[in-house]
Amino acid sequence: AIVKGSVVANDPGWGFVNHSSHVVFEDNVAYNVTGSAFATEDGNEVGAMRRNLAIRTSGSGEFGVGRPNHDWGHAGHGFWLQGPGVEMVDNISAGNGHASFAMILASTKNLFEAVNLDDPSLAAGHDAIPVESVPLAQFSGNVAFAATRGLEIWYHNLNMPDGHAVIDDFTSWGMRIGGIWAPYSGQLTIRNSKLLGNLDNPTGTAIQGNEFTHDMRYENLWI
Repeated sequence: AIVKGSVVANDPGWGFVNHSSHVVFEDNVAYNVTGSAFATEDGNEVGAMRRNLAIRTSGSGEFGVGRPNHDWGHAGHGFWLQGPGVEMVDNISAGNGHASFAMILASTKNLFEAVNLDDPSLAAGHDAIPVESVPLAQFSGNVAFAATRGLEIWYHNLNMPDGHAVIDDFTSWGMRIGGIWAPYSGQLTIRNSKLLGNLDNPTGTAIQGNEFTHDMRYENLWI
């Protein structure tokens, strides 16, 4: 499916949603949405989100992965991805109650089909593998402004030595806490990106992980 040139405004729940499907969202606008403006739901989704604009998302303000029953994307995000299979290119997210871009790359609902992998050999002959074992699809040219964090990445290749992904040409500014947070993640390069704090009132952390973050590479960053 292709969703192009559309607007969702003043929505009490999620805005544009890909649920276990192959969808391309291009040149759409979401304004004043509660929860998440653009979302993928169960982790096995594929497709793309290109040149979309998410403005003023609100929500619970609670920690993003703290609820049971697969209740995600409620905190106030511009883009919430439950899986790694959707390309994210040249999107803008501004005025978000929580992280502008949140990718929680694990699922208790679905596996990721091997046929949709860029490198099917990563599945080692299986038809499908856990979502948290799949490298992130293209993520480039995205911009985040005025939120708690610009980008959160959870559970990316946590226990997998194979496969690698790149965050490229990402811009984050006007954040209340920091630029990029990547707990429980590995096999990831962040390059050619700008993370801008407030020079008049410096606070927060540009790039942060936790004790489980591993095999991260940083190239040509402006912080």
